[in-house]
Amino acid sequence: MQRTFAKAIEQRFVEGLEWGETVLADRYDKATLEDRGKEIDRLYRHIRDDGYKSQRQLVEENPETAWDGLNDAMHPLANEIAVDIGRDGEFLWNMCGQHRLAIAKVLEIDRIPVQVFRRHAEWQAIRDRARRGEEIPKEFCDHPDLVDVLEDE
Repeated sequence: MQRTFAKAIEQRFVEGLEWGETVLADRYDKATLEDRGKEIDRLYRHIRDDGYKSQRQLVEENPETAWDGLNDAMHPLANEIAVDIGRDGEFLWNMCGQHRLAIAKVLEIDRIPVQVFRRHAEWQAIRDRARRGEEIPKEFCDHPDLVDVLEDE
């Protein structure tokens, strides 16, 4: 099932619909939808034209803009796209950064920075084995969440 904002972003930027024709039309009144649409359009153009930037890059380039762009985070560096990692290492979309992630997918950006919010206990056990230098399944040797514990090998 695709999330509402992700579907609306796909409808807007892939299918070329106006915001009022997307799934967000039922969610907001006309004025709010127009304001939200302008914000998302601006974010889309920024990522498309300047590339996807981590929150650290945004803080270094323009701290005022980074602080203004916060939703619920206490600090811009805590405002990265949040993911959970499932038992087999699959990335699961958390709530933080849903607009940025949907835009990155629409723009077919291969790699973006994320913040791991939660790991399944079985996946954490694989990380722990890797950190201790024990053998892990070959299919996980190039997993992005193991880079920090496999660096010394």
